[in-house]
Amino acid sequence: MRDDDNPLLQAHDLPPFEQIQAKHFLPALERILAQSRAQVAAIIKTQTPFPTWDDLVLAMDEIHARLKTFDYVLDTLASTRTDDAWTQASLDCRERLHDFQQSLARNPDLLRLYRQLADSQIARHFEPARKRALEKILQRFRQQGLNGLPDAVQADLNALEKRMQTARNLFLDHLHQANKAWNTSLVDEAQLSGLPQGFRQRMANQAREAGRPGWLLTLDDESFGIVTT
Repeated sequence: MRDDDNPLLQAHDLPPFEQIQAKHFLPALERILAQSRAQVAAIIKTQTPFPTWDDLVLAMDEIHARLKTFDYVLDTLASTRTDDAWTQASLDCRERLHDFQQSLARNPDLLRLYRQLADSQIARHFEPARKRALEKILQRFRQQGLNGLPDAVQADLNALEKRMQTARNLFLDHLHQANKAWNTSLVDEAQLSGLPQGFRQRMANQAREAGRPGWLLTLDDESFGIVTT
């Protein structure tokens, strides 16, 4: 699949949800990760002599923002579309995305550059907001274990977080499957009181497609949100 055929790789102000299919996610993520690795390597190389706010902090912020946008779109669509292709897309992408984000959060070269910038003469003249941003970045590195931990402890921490991420993905998959398996038919129209007409019609269509009477209610996120609000 070419990049210009994949809506996840096209420039947009808002994600083009109506164009995105499950098959788009893994190729898009592979492309985004490859580009991000190259960008991070270039940032480390060019910023080593003299790190700056724009070319270190803002450049890395753009990389993180792109990854978070991808994660948001994946989470939104995988939680509202219930067929197996979306479940598989989520499983294929989540661990790879998490592993790369963790590699950034524990990159010692990036930590060194952020520290170098924070300790520089120019940083003394930063406005308070920039100083606070640098403090928070360095704090996140410390929270990820980059604070003089022995290599063995760091390896144990990495292994533990990987197990936690695997368990989280397994839980989400089981939750998705359980939600997809549940539905109920409503045959009394009085039970639909207060629901939007468009949503009622969708429920009627789903019931007809399933060969069921009345209106079919499922546990997808949109239905849950409409019924409970």
